Amino acid sequence: MPAQTITEAFIATHLVKNNGLIRSNMTTRQQEYLSESIGLWMYYLQQVNNEQVFRQQFDVFQRYFYTSHQVIPWIIEVENVSTVNALIDDFRIMMALHHADQKFGDANYEHTATAIGKTIVQRQLINGVFVDFYDENSAYANDSVTLSYMMPEAFQYLRSVGILASEYYEKNRRILVDAPSHEMYFFPKSYYIPSHTYQFEEEVNMIDQYYVGFYRAQWHGDVSQLVDFTKRQLAEHGRIFGRYDAREGQPTVAYGMR
Repeated sequence: MPAQTITEAFIATHLVKNNGLIRSNMTTRQQEYLSESIGLWMYYLQQVNNEQVFRQQFDVFQRYFYTSHQVIPWIIEVENVSTVNALIDDFRIMMALHHADQKFGDANYEHTATAIGKTIVQRQLINGVFVDFYDENSAYANDSVTLSYMMPEAFQYLRSVGILASEYYEKNRRILVDAPSHEMYFFPKSYYIPSHTYQFEEEVNMIDQYYVGFYRAQWHGDVSQLVDFTKRQLAEHGRIFGRYDAREGQPTVAYGMR
């Protein structure tokens, strides 16, 4: 079977419960459901044009994740529903719905996508910069943004439908494109709004680094250092390790991807 089919079958068979919720794993986190999981699944389903399963997941999303206040909980644990969202998960769900409307012709998808976008802009735009999360209980939004959350197509969509002003679009774009690299290797983890500074980690997660690089390249930013580092690692080790020391560029874990 093709790898795509095997992966899809595994998720449907072992992770999707009878009520449609996707559990985090099969062992220690069986009663934990993430907006990240349903967002990735919905995005995938519209990409492969699986309209039937997408519609089922949209119903699950509306039933369990999309509250009357339109704040999408980043996690549901048994009966405990978080009052905090996650920017990147909301972005991914929003874009999955937008693309689904274009492919499947259901205006309800687009209506929900724009409603999610309006809520994000109203609650998570601080001094013109998007931030990671908003807590509905305390009406608190944090004061930094994780660079791997800055999804260009989401910003472009918000601007195209008139939800995000062009000046704020450009301000966020510049934050990602102008981000410096650390010791010729890695990108910062986040941008801190009050001091207008970038925050680096001592140990970097390469999945985050490649998301930053992928998004930055979409905005025509320079990713040559990350590409060169990747080529050197593949030449020397035959793989990219999961984590690296940010200053030395040496792996800190044994696992990786070929």
